[in-house]
Amino acid sequence: MLNAHAPILLNERYYQRLRDLLTQLAAITCQNGLQALLLFLVSVLLVVLFTRMIIGPVKAVERMINHFGAGRARPVAAQCSNGRASCVRWRSALSG
Repeated sequence: MLNAHAPILLNERYYQRLRDLLTQLAAITCQNGLQALLLFLVSVLLVVLFTRMIIGPVKAVERMINHFGAGRARPVAAQCSNGRASCVRWRSALSG
């Protein structure tokens, strides 16, 4: 393609510089294909992981909103299944 446009170029120096650059570009090869593949797979894994980390709490909030919209409150045991200190305070406030 460069040879076809050679008569149009204004200066022989431009032609030689373009030819050198095209030769350098043609000589470039991928030296680290395995690293690129591993980086891609790690990126996909992180995207899936963070997507699940975000979707889980959003679904839980959506379920709570649907329960409240239906006129039902979630049972205390379902809200406090992991035994956090805030859940203990919640239970004591409801029972007291």
